[in-house]
Amino acid sequence: MKKSVGVILLGIIIIGGTIAYWQWTKTPKYSLNQIINSVEDRDVTTFQKHVDVNSVASRLVDDLSGQIFSESNDELGEFGSAMGEGLMQLIKPRLVALIEEQTLRYVERGTLWDSDFELESDGDQDLKVDNITDGIGLEQENYQDVDYVRKDGKTAYVGLKFQHGEFDESITLEIMMRDLGGYWQVAELSNMKDIIEKINRLETEQLAEANAPIQEEIDNAVQIAVTKKSTSESDWGYSRFIELTFEIENRSNNQIESIEALVEVRNTNGEKITDIRVADRLNIQPNEQVDKVLESEVNMFDASMTELYETEESDLEYSIKVNKITFGNGEELQVYDSYSDLP
Repeated sequence: MKKSVGVILLGIIIIGGTIAYWQWTKTPKYSLNQIINSVEDRDVTTFQKHVDVNSVASRLVDDLSGQIFSESNDELGEFGSAMGEGLMQLIKPRLVALIEEQTLRYVERGTLWDSDFELESDGDQDLKVDNITDGIGLEQENYQDVDYVRKDGKTAYVGLKFQHGEFDESITLEIMMRDLGGYWQVAELSNMKDIIEKINRLETEQLAEANAPIQEEIDNAVQIAVTKKSTSESDWGYSRFIELTFEIENRSNNQIESIEALVEVRNTNGEKITDIRVADRLNIQPNEQVDKVLESEVNMFDASMTELYETEESDLEYSIKVNKITFGNGEELQVYDSYSDLP
């Protein structure tokens, strides 16, 4: 009798284990393990079964291009931004194909994070998968664990936790997976846009922190202001010009040879009209003050310069940031232009 009970219990354990394993093989985590194993085994067929590479690549291109045009909208203007987005839609199939090809080539080599895959031009190098993942801290060695699995019917959201080395910040990459009956397939990286925005914010904060003491030195060395705006036309009225008069004071103990500055122009309602970049050789002696006139021709296709031309001088406000000073003795003060320039 005891032997029969033991056999029954053993059978229950085996059946229970079989059912548990069968259920485990139908979970998102199991499919993720299959993806990892397929990379280690260089099994492209299994990888493609569990990853909709085209869908993932398409969403990734949308997120990356959306971020680019969001950042450049102020410089391009609405018309320029619309043209850029239209162009992106034209070249999107090629970009998606590039990422697809790279990913599958990487799987063939047994790693998603390291490859000698070369793209056609230098401009395409930013679209290398390892460049994209490195830029946002998703390196293989930074991966920690599965943070969460949230199921909603035949859709699951899986959070993969990484620790960003440069910022010592935790980053969770959310993967959206679809239940295809018996297994799950990765359909998109659903929060890549949020991750990019977070990394950009962290980079901006670190850049500002590094530039703060340099900017203070620059501000103590030179004072610059716009004192007058005037306009003119050519004899036949075919060309129009804007002249801005700058008052520049050298407050340092060294001769200032040249400066570079960015002038932000707004109307009295606080609405931005345009940015003007200034780069000029000056040769200003210590404690000397000079006036300089900057003349710009108004491009009929540049709406911002047209608005500046037509706005009354009394309705304009200027914010000036000097970002580089070159002294007569060869020394320079210059803020870092971008996070990638930081030492």
